[in-house]
Amino acid sequence: MKGLQQAGDGGIFLHIKHGTICEESKGPREGFSPIEVTNPRSGQTSTKYIKKYKLVEAMIKRIEWYEREYDNTPFMGWKIVMDADGTACTLDLPLQSQTATRFMKLAENLDFTKPVEFSAWKTPEDKTALSVKQDGENVPQKYTKDNPNGCPPPVQGFGKKWNYDAQTQFLHERMTQVVIPKLNALRGIEAETQSPSGQPENATEPKSSEAAEITDPLESIRRSVKALAGTKVVDNASESELLKSYFGTDKWEEVTLLPEGLMKAMAAKLDDLIPF
Repeated sequence: MKGLQQAGDGGIFLHIKHGTICEESKGPREGFSPIEVTNPRSGQTSTKYIKKYKLVEAMIKRIEWYEREYDNTPFMGWKIVMDADGTACTLDLPLQSQTATRFMKLAENLDFTKPVEFSAWKTPEDKTALSVKQDGENVPQKYTKDNPNGCPPPVQGFGKKWNYDAQTQFLHERMTQVVIPKLNALRGIEAETQSPSGQPENATEPKSSEAAEITDPLESIRRSVKALAGTKVVDNASESELLKSYFGTDKWEEVTLLPEGLMKAMAAKLDDLIPF
């Protein structure tokens, strides 16, 4: 198995951005290179730091759906939890992205008993392409324009814009009703009950009663991190340092994507550090 192969100079939370598979950081880190990024909503430009990977080849352990909100902005997509030759990593595929659509269209053709190789690059049209291979061969899509196999085509509206809602809903249902149950059965994972938000309610649920009583783990984590930052209890660590230490990232956006059960457990752990 090839594991994680670095394109430049590891981390565990991977994105398909900037024409590559990468880790992303707000601040400078060893092995990370600066890149100018423009916020599509505000138009503001900022510097981020990324660590590129030529490819990742790994065994897929779980596929999880997430649906959360941060600063009144909804975030939905898939987290592909993998074992890259002993390195645990998670690949994020936001729902409204071409890479997520491509993955959903081919996921039913994956053999989960074998490693899966992911790589990405930027096309001449400045779009990001995703390659998914097994045994050195591209995994074919089950759903294509010539052979839709029941997948609805996009519909062009009055304003000439294409609407993919029906197609996205169809592919989401195939993931939750076919792909994920197949993977879970292979890994011996019990079927998970989905909450209204789409989050699995009994996946990695915390065992402590304190964690189980937390109804809004993200808000609890925010309060605890703010209260603990700069105190002797955490050796004067800043909010960013606390996030990095407990969650492996200093970005709140990435914390919101964690499984709810894990967030509850971490919320209880942080709460225990606050003196009564």
